[in-house]
Amino acid sequence: MTVGDLPAACKNFNCDYAYIDAVGDITSFTWNSGTSELSISGTDLPAKDDILSISFGNTLCGEVTSSSTSITCKTDYVDTSKVTVEAGSHKPIVRVK
Repeated sequence: MTVGDLPAACKNFNCDYAYIDAVGDITSFTWNSGTSELSISGTDLPAKDDILSISFGNTLCGEVTSSSTSITCKTDYVDTSKVTVEAGSHKPIVRVK
């Protein structure tokens, strides 16, 4: 069996899964810790109604606006001191339907 032209092995010969191609391409993003706003730029980004969740570090976003080239979201937290993004390298994760 292959996935994207690469060989793959299935545990116990059970290959019951669906491969889903990535949707869109994130080219850059910025995190504003003062306002808890995440801004994502890219191409072919999903529509707001197709977004299931957006996370960055250990923070989930609410209040999403989107177009095919940008997504902006704010966290659900009112008190931004409770929002934490650990030190290190983080990338936004956009889950779609």
